[in-house]
Amino acid sequence: MVAPACFIPLAEETGLIAGIGDWVIRTACRQAKAWHDAGFKDLQVAVNLSVHQLTRVNFDAEVAAVLADAGLPPQYLELEITESTSMKHPERTVVLLARLKQMGMSIAIDDFGTGYSNLSYLKRFPVDRLKLDRAFVSDITSKPEDSELARAIIAMARSLHLTVVVEGVDEEVYTLADAQHYYFALNKNTDDRLVAKLQAVLDELRAKGRVEAIAARYR
Repeated sequence: MVAPACFIPLAEETGLIAGIGDWVIRTACRQAKAWHDAGFKDLQVAVNLSVHQLTRVNFDAEVAAVLADAGLPPQYLELEITESTSMKHPERTVVLLARLKQMGMSIAIDDFGTGYSNLSYLKRFPVDRLKLDRAFVSDITSKPEDSELARAIIAMARSLHLTVVVEGVDEEVYTLADAQHYYFALNKNTDDRLVAKLQAVLDELRAKGRVEAIAARYR
């Protein structure tokens, strides 16, 4: 298996990322609808956007068409952008994200803290969620300075009324935010085994009442 970190930069350089991104959104929306039909009514899927998609004039209309084709209400789709991607064309990004947000989708900034970290634009972007990069949390249980930095970022986000997802959670740790990564990883095959495992994870987390899992992102 070729890791996304290996092929995505090449796909972006060659322009192939546009077709890949479109396929990902269509597939994610259809799968989310299938999960809803299977009984997981509140499940939301998150999809990463590339700079090529953000610069397309009618991208919001394209997403609306994909949602309509899949039969998925827009509130069950979250669109993720990285700081670096958002700052390629910041003014255009602000307008596009506002349109997508008005349609009912939620917006997240992925890998927060590793890009431009332009806080002035963070205030302007219609963002619902920050995803704290794993670089800030990989040693959170062993290095006090990492723990304090993560707490500070989470506190800042909450002061802006944003929710936070902590990326890179590989072991059972309790945080001040939601968590994501291989501790909650799911089977990639969308079959009965995945549904059963998903239900088991959700039941376990509800029982704990401390950590909410965000479905693992495979990049």
